[in-house]
Amino acid sequence: MSQTFKCPNCGAPIDYDGGPDVTIECPYCKGSVIVPEELRGGRVHLGALGEGTGLAGVLADVTRLAGPLAEIARLVRSGHKIEAVKLYRQTFGVGLQEAKEAVDKIERGEPITMTDVTVERIAVGEPAVLTDVAVEPIASARADQGERWVKRALFATVAASMAPPVAGMAVILACLVGFALMFYAIGILPLRLNPVYRAAMELVKNDPAVIELFGSPVRDSLFVVGTTEGALGGYETANLQVAIRGPQARGTAYIYGEKQENGICHISSISIKIGGERVLEYSDREPEKGFQPSRAVTQTDLAPTPVPSPTPPPTPEYASVVLQFGGQGTGAGRFQDARSIAFDGAGRIYVAEYTGGRVQVFDPSGQFLTQWFVGDSGTCITGMAADRRGTVYVVADGEILRVEGATGQSLGKLDYPEGDGFDLVTLSPDGGLLATWFEYETISEGVIRRGRDDLVRFDAQGNVTQVLHDVISSLTDAVSLHSYPAVDGRGHIFIVGGGGDDTAIFKFTPEGRFVDRFGSHGSGPGQLEGPSAIAVDNQSRVYVAASSRIEVFDATGRYLGAFRTEGYVFAMAFNDQNELFTVTGAQQVTKFRLNWP
Repeated sequence: MSQTFKCPNCGAPIDYDGGPDVTIECPYCKGSVIVPEELRGGRVHLGALGEGTGLAGVLADVTRLAGPLAEIARLVRSGHKIEAVKLYRQTFGVGLQEAKEAVDKIERGEPITMTDVTVERIAVGEPAVLTDVAVEPIASARADQGERWVKRALFATVAASMAPPVAGMAVILACLVGFALMFYAIGILPLRLNPVYRAAMELVKNDPAVIELFGSPVRDSLFVVGTTEGALGGYETANLQVAIRGPQARGTAYIYGEKQENGICHISSISIKIGGERVLEYSDREPEKGFQPSRAVTQTDLAPTPVPSPTPPPTPEYASVVLQFGGQGTGAGRFQDARSIAFDGAGRIYVAEYTGGRVQVFDPSGQFLTQWFVGDSGTCITGMAADRRGTVYVVADGEILRVEGATGQSLGKLDYPEGDGFDLVTLSPDGGLLATWFEYETISEGVIRRGRDDLVRFDAQGNVTQVLHDVISSLTDAVSLHSYPAVDGRGHIFIVGGGGDDTAIFKFTPEGRFVDRFGSHGSGPGQLEGPSAIAVDNQSRVYVAASSRIEVFDATGRYLGAFRTEGYVFAMAFNDQNELFTVTGAQQVTKFRLNWP
């Protein structure tokens, strides 16, 4: 019986009549599409295996890659590189750049690598059905060689499913031994036994920030790649890479550490990336703080396909959803990676994407009006604000650009003696602008220069009128590279930042004098776990997005309540009607009507 599913490339409905094929061609966009597992026929069974047979699961997972890998290689050989890149992204859940690089390597006949083959436990006496796998780009064989041994594994697995139980187990064991020898020969198993790797994974799997982002339990892949370098006395450095995953996300951990002469392991740093973007970092400079958030974490990066949010809708007594628009895509009114939002005096809504320089313009009801660009395809937009006259201030590659919002015409940029380094901006009631400016810690000729987190004030004409140096680090003794500012109608400044145990909302007078801090690090009511945006309404209530909820405080810091959001919030802003708009990782703009007494 024919069944229908949507093409992930163009969204068109595809009629599927069944069969064992892993990929088919979309009749509309002509792209290669992976058939959903539940629709395929001809499933392969490994038979009844004992509990915990992890390598058997690895064999099954590698088998699942045979079809997509063969199709990718065929597309490359036939000159259809764009389709090959699309299929690679679907198969391995990686970003566009990584997929392009992998396909280019395949075309040149260079080695590629792959990690994060999911190993599923199999209960005693139950048949093991091959399931979809999560794989990220890393590997150790030429593409054509890898295709051949995967096909041999597929043949052995099918043979085992048809053979008597004893013969089938013998075939499977032979395959497992072969895989173990291969893994050892290319260095995968020795790296898993490396003490630096084991110590690093203890940190990863037990850190609260990692668990919150990925879900529990956090698992590491069987495959580990990297290099080790030893010295006399038993000292050894390790630079390793492994895929990790949990119920909510999958990513890659980049580990650097040393095994010292006394046998003690020291972990210098661990970076965790999702979809090629760094999201969490651990450093031996502040080991007590564990993993800290990097620039931003996108919910769309958590998995190659959208995952329904497990959180309930906003609590009715606090907020009601009255409008939603957008969605994933490149067309008018669709977003690739939207992370900034602003309003002008005419009610126009501006939504900017993080990369590519695109800003789309909507009317107050969410209808698309136009779009314009700043910079080029590599431009990164980190913040945006708009004044009542329709001038939009866009933070692009660390500079503040002025643009006529209705037309996209450039009006120049704001000059700052320290150069680029701006991150976020917000408007003040007098028509001026407040912007956060940061600088990483640098080392030059053995001299360490401390990082900075400044707040810069511009007047309505774009002139610098005040600079608050180390605005957050002077209060916490730790540089806050990602401080989110907001201003209320009286000019009071609220900045959420700090990081780790120092996470809080810091309040300043209109003149920039610190007066109070409230909120704290944590996941309970009134606490802030990975804050990502801040906004202030017309009653000076402070709204802070933390994970998939918004915490609300009054101007004195008294906690008022919270409501849930559908996904991770990147940006928030209020319009003149005191309606709250959010931009989330689900690539949607949501308008809330607030129901406070």
